[in-house]
Amino acid sequence: MEGMNACLTELQKRDYRRIGFAFSHALDANVGYTISGRYLAWREQQPREMRVPLVSGWEVLPSRDNFVRWFRRYRPECVMTTDSAVMGWLREIGVRVPGEAGVVAVPVRHLTGHAGMDARTHEVGRGTINLLARELYLNHAGLPTTPEVSLIAGTWRDGATVRWR
Repeated sequence: MEGMNACLTELQKRDYRRIGFAFSHALDANVGYTISGRYLAWREQQPREMRVPLVSGWEVLPSRDNFVRWFRRYRPECVMTTDSAVMGWLREIGVRVPGEAGVVAVPVRHLTGHAGMDARTHEVGRGTINLLARELYLNHAGLPTTPEVSLIAGTWRDGATVRWR
């Protein structure tokens, strides 16, 4: 959720106002709907004329045709997405990135040159090992009576798919 906040804040600093989100329901379900939930909470705080509906598919993104129809109808200034296919689809219909629309990967992972949120998976792994080492050191076994949540904050990564400030 904090990664989505940071992403939306960064895009607003770059004067993007109509920000759309193309995502997979399956991925969103795996993270407790925190990605779409945060986007929807942010969207509801925007002026009505700036709100862009979600576009999604179940296992993966929506189909190319559904995405293109959505993009042409709502004309977002920037599209946040969980999949790199969006870049290709925009290029196929003649949209210049970032000139006509920005594209942000959430998470950016191994997409060279893309702007987006870096989930810092190495740090997540390090945090997991640290948590396990602590539990072993304290001689804890079994499921905890009070579950803990550890958060490794993502960071914004600049890229050629969004305009500069």
